[in-house]
Amino acid sequence: MSKRNSTLSEKCTLGRVYEIFTSIQGEGIYCGERQIFVRLAGCNLNCSYCDTPAARDPRPTICRVNLQPLGDVVQESNPLGVDRVAAICRNMQTRTVAITGGEPLAQPEFTAALLNILKRDGFRTYLETNGTLPKSLAEVVSNVDTVAMDVKIRSACGADVDWDTHLEFLKVAKRTEVFVKAVVGFRTAVDEVAACAELIAQVGRGIPLVIQPVTGIEAVSGPQLMEFQKAALAHLDDVRVIPQCHKILGLS
Repeated sequence: MSKRNSTLSEKCTLGRVYEIFTSIQGEGIYCGERQIFVRLAGCNLNCSYCDTPAARDPRPTICRVNLQPLGDVVQESNPLGVDRVAAICRNMQTRTVAITGGEPLAQPEFTAALLNILKRDGFRTYLETNGTLPKSLAEVVSNVDTVAMDVKIRSACGADVDWDTHLEFLKVAKRTEVFVKAVVGFRTAVDEVAACAELIAQVGRGIPLVIQPVTGIEAVSGPQLMEFQKAALAHLDDVRVIPQCHKILGLS
């Protein structure tokens, strides 16, 4: 296929998008940074603490678009062309795009095409992912500036995720900037957090780990969080405890 035909094919790629908006990044090592969020629809997991369960629907008919923080919402019909999503991003006064979900790698062709266009347009790209689809990541990682990867701790998420898959995923993610986020709940044991840190250390001791207490009624105590951090620091150089700051601020 010629380069021209490849570009035309890319622009015709369609995807299901739940919402597009701009806000403050509320999680992880870039907490507080203004970003554009492109939330793709569909997910291969069903985590109990998911704060956007509606985005798990793989076939929403409408995409909500909010060009200004707390501004009016307009609606776009799904599926959207990748060129249309990129055009919406260009109209926002922010140059970092977070592709999130759902699970964006559950729509691998659309995610790959969108990342390619965004990088060509000079955007910084940030991929939020559950860390379970390493082959899909390998197809797009060259166009990702930062991978924000989850490691699923069973006591908190309720999902039985194969950590060997997490390990394979992290090895691919290490080709670019990556940090790991682990959500913890009041039932989480210190040994679970230590095991998470050991897994990360197999790929790189310097990879940051963000311990994120679950938001809601099942709050984790301060002393618990300190113990989790202490256990993780036995294996890693950079371990941070960061809550969902956008929730504290009343933002999306």
